[in-house]
Amino acid sequence: MEQHTKSLKKVIITGTDKKYQHYLPWWIHNVNKHTSEDVHISIADFGMDKEWKQWCRKHGAVKEWIDLPPCPPRYKGNTWFYKPVTLLATKYESKIWIDIDCEILDNIDGLFNFLHEGKISTCPDYYHSWGCKYQTGVFGTKNSPEILKKWAMECDRGVTSNRGDQEILWDIINREDAHPRISPIPEEYNWLRIAIDKGKDIPNKKIIHWTGDRGKQVIQRKINEFNSLHSK
Repeated sequence: MEQHTKSLKKVIITGTDKKYQHYLPWWIHNVNKHTSEDVHISIADFGMDKEWKQWCRKHGAVKEWIDLPPCPPRYKGNTWFYKPVTLLATKYESKIWIDIDCEILDNIDGLFNFLHEGKISTCPDYYHSWGCKYQTGVFGTKNSPEILKKWAMECDRGVTSNRGDQEILWDIINREDAHPRISPIPEEYNWLRIAIDKGKDIPNKKIIHWTGDRGKQVIQRKINEFNSLHSK
């Protein structure tokens, strides 16, 4: 496993627990296929089985492994609260989080062009039932801006009012008038399954976020196809 050094520049990160650990070969394959060689992959352990931890540690494409403490009771099993702290844990300078239920369709090197010091970069959300204006399925930062630290701290408090990591970030943005600390990423880098369900699509989308139970059914079909062509 490659060690942390100041020369580590670009990384794409995801994390998972036992529920979705079997997505990893498919997800890693898609990242490798659609990024250049200078973009590394980091995997965070949100509660994976020993077998899959060993698989990740031995996989040549995984350049960084992030151990996190067991999911505390206050998270109520919602490991998405780990997402901002995972970006704080990596030693890479330019870092992009991509949810494990995202399908990468085209080259995504351009994501790193949207990262700026002191800001969180993320895509707009036009479909959130609570009115959140930003998605957190794909987001990134340069180094560790203060808004990322605050987001991680508030996520660590766990479940309050049925909020997830996305709602907590939106609450911080509104409460502290922090809109200037958010930098937009074009929505083709996180095209939502719900948009497709509503008949809205674009030809140049680079990532589809297969959210919800319906999205997971689509992913499982894709993984079955992937597994028929590749051995674990």
